[in-house]
Amino acid sequence: MTEGPQPQEGSQEPQKGVGRTLKDDAALLAAIIGLFGVVITGGVNACIANNDQAAQRELEATNAQRQRELEAFNAEKQRELEQEKAQDAVLKTPRPDGPNVNQQ
Repeated sequence: MTEGPQPQEGSQEPQKGVGRTLKDDAALLAAIIGLFGVVITGGVNACIANNDQAAQRELEATNAQRQRELEAFNAEKQRELEQEKAQDAVLKTPRPDGPNVNQQ
């Protein structure tokens, strides 16, 4: 009884079909595909991180500009308030040459 073709001494293993080769290398192919997935994920994450950093810098710059504008506005209003207080003080000061205009 013969059990299929036997390799002859000194000869190499019989050639495998493509399906058999893929089946034998499935773990290797899965590892390679997994590695590509990790590399692609790393690239996507790096791109997202760069975009987030750029957006954060832009937001901080906008907030800093608004803060400067608010401080300038507040400084102007403070000057106006001080001028009004000074004018009120002048109007309430009695004149030495006549009656106080605020007295009635």
